[in-house]
Amino acid sequence: MDMSVAAAVPEDRTEKGKPVAEKPGWPQQPVISIRVSEALRSRLERLKEVLAKKSGENVTTSEVAKQLLESAREDRLEVAELLTNATGALAAARRKGEAGLSIARAEWIVLAHYVQQGVESQTGDLVSRETMNGILAAFLAAYKARRGKNSSRDEHYLSNLPRLNREGKPVHGAEAEGIDLPTAVERLIRALKAPDVDEVWPQFAARNL
Repeated sequence: MDMSVAAAVPEDRTEKGKPVAEKPGWPQQPVISIRVSEALRSRLERLKEVLAKKSGENVTTSEVAKQLLESAREDRLEVAELLTNATGALAAARRKGEAGLSIARAEWIVLAHYVQQGVESQTGDLVSRETMNGILAAFLAAYKARRGKNSSRDEHYLSNLPRLNREGKPVHGAEAEGIDLPTAVERLIRALKAPDVDEVWPQFAARNL
């Protein structure tokens, strides 16, 4: 499989049929064409699926390869490797969790990916309230541990959650905007534990993992 990877460059402009000189400071980036094995292509495709679900936007295989080359982050390469044997990777992560051990970042990414797939699947019944509460609690614990490192993503996290008032009723608009992320998650956890309230289902909560 041939793959070309290049940075975006400004397009040439024309004015009344005449080319306009390109402004300095925009050197054209080289285009690198490489041939990858079928195994590597499959890994890139799996990683593309993970990144697309995480961002909610379509991602091309070339863009994934470009990100890997630019960032050189080993955890992304490890994610692609783990996805080649997802069942084994998930089982290993579970064993670590049951033993009270920390799981690696790449293992967490793979685990979160499949949790999201399971929750949002259109086949079968919804996951149980207990499972959803576990997902919310896991996210809240991770958020509190990393709070302040990337608070600009709070609005993104909130967009994946229904927001409730103190009585556990859904709210929107200005009233919803006044609810911070930890409060929103804590209210959802309480609502899912109470059988006497209207059904509240945070279908996209797993995306926050």
